[in-house]
Amino acid sequence: LEETETLMDQVEGETDLAKLFPAAREARAAPKGRARRQLPRGVVEVSLPLGYSGYAGKSAEGNEIVTFRIGRGSDFWFHAADYPGCHVVVKNPERLESLPRQVEIAAALHAARFSGAPPGNRLAVSTTQCKHLRKIKGEKGRVMMASARTVLVDLPASG
Repeated sequence: LEETETLMDQVEGETDLAKLFPAAREARAAPKGRARRQLPRGVVEVSLPLGYSGYAGKSAEGNEIVTFRIGRGSDFWFHAADYPGCHVVVKNPERLESLPRQVEIAAALHAARFSGAPPGNRLAVSTTQCKHLRKIKGEKGRVMMASARTVLVDLPASG
């Protein structure tokens, strides 16, 4: 009983918790925040204003991943009309009916820059929500869309 009382006095007087719980050192620290997700091959992150997240495909395979695996129903999709090029998806976690104009223009401009369109022209960029897109069977990276609208952007001249 005396040993137990002595041990209790030592425990109560100890200020270094590591001495009291040596196994705690081996325990892994809880991760801070969310781990950054590695993007699939052929997909890049797009810098957008107002804190919006965007992703773009760099190839037909990347476009398919962006459009059908990363994009969800209410997310917004952009592609330069009448030219081959990247698909851009803007995440829409609040499920807004439309994006702020500033974000819409930035996403459309990214899609236009990475299309086959010649620089220095005004370009039509198609946009719709991902829920209005359907895959064309057998044609990687190609889609059919409904409820699309057009955003006009000025593609800067190279130089």
